[in-house]
Amino acid sequence: MWFTPKDIYTPALHRLIKHNRNRVEKELASILLSAMDKYELDSIAICPIDALHMLNKTRVRTDLTQLRRLLKREWKLENQKNSNSYQRITIWSNGDINMEDAKGRYFTVEKEFLIKNFDDLMTE
Repeated sequence: MWFTPKDIYTPALHRLIKHNRNRVEKELASILLSAMDKYELDSIAICPIDALHMLNKTRVRTDLTQLRRLLKREWKLENQKNSNSYQRITIWSNGDINMEDAKGRYFTVEKEFLIKNFDDLMTE
């Protein structure tokens, strides 16, 4: 007997998938949501190197390969074709979040995507 993913999909399975995300993914989503809330943004631009620097401030260790894979394969985002100007997020050693001008091939992350996939971070 064969089942399609739609046949076996339940709300319990959805919760299990969402809570089974790795620590890097959860921490990055939390940082991005915090920055969006602070600056009242609906989307945010991020380069993998920016994400690496932000995660190193939170003591979550990862590498650029894992971050690129996360953004492209897991989150299914497309990066810019050329280097463009964007607002970079930086985290200072005291935990304050700041935005500054930068240039690079960034990914655009929508707030709606983060809330849909990481709503458990909002309630914790």
